[in-house]
Amino acid sequence: MQLWLFHWERPDCLGLLGLLNPWLMRSEWLHYGYALLMLIGLWVFQSKMTTKKASFWWSLALWFQFYHHFEHAILLSQELLKVNFLNSSTPISIGQIWFPRIELHLFYNFIVFIPMIIALWYNRKLRIVVR
Repeated sequence: MQLWLFHWERPDCLGLLGLLNPWLMRSEWLHYGYALLMLIGLWVFQSKMTTKKASFWWSLALWFQFYHHFEHAILLSQELLKVNFLNSSTPISIGQIWFPRIELHLFYNFIVFIPMIIALWYNRKLRIVVR
């Protein structure tokens, strides 16, 4: 929204949390921690998917989140080692070779969120039919 609706400069687009604490959104620890917690949450709740369709979609979201977590692990490792890949001036992930960071992050969150919603819908649909 900040980039496309308000037309802010990319470095100023830090999200809602970044408006209050800009330093926090520039911390790769925050992004890595969120990706890790999301991965753990998806793994923990995988056993709660009661149908094959729900389980399939939840597993898909889990695998997408695993890759998203991997990308943040790459970024965090570059920050910790003070070495950037491909002679970049900032840490760069695999996806950032082809896509800008904001769009790439939006895409990763989208491809995790959509299968989660589909899985929850299939899971809930069964409970409605059973009752």
